[in-house]
Amino acid sequence: MQAATNILVTMNLVGMGLGMSIVPRYVCHFQSSSVVFRPLPQIELLMAWHKETVWRKCSNWWQTRALY
Repeated sequence: MQAATNILVTMNLVGMGLGMSIVPRYVCHFQSSSVVFRPLPQIELLMAWHKETVWRKCSNWWQTRALY
């Protein structure tokens, strides 16, 4: 787990393939081509992860259309 006070640091870590993050919706406007965003049900947050990372255990849950 990494706690970052700067959301851009968090997104850089995700973009490097070093994990995933729950982020506020506005962060999707700063996306790079290597990060995928998906909405989370019932809350105004998004999941973000490196697009080449496979999360096999949760892949069915995330098989929704890309938000951005």
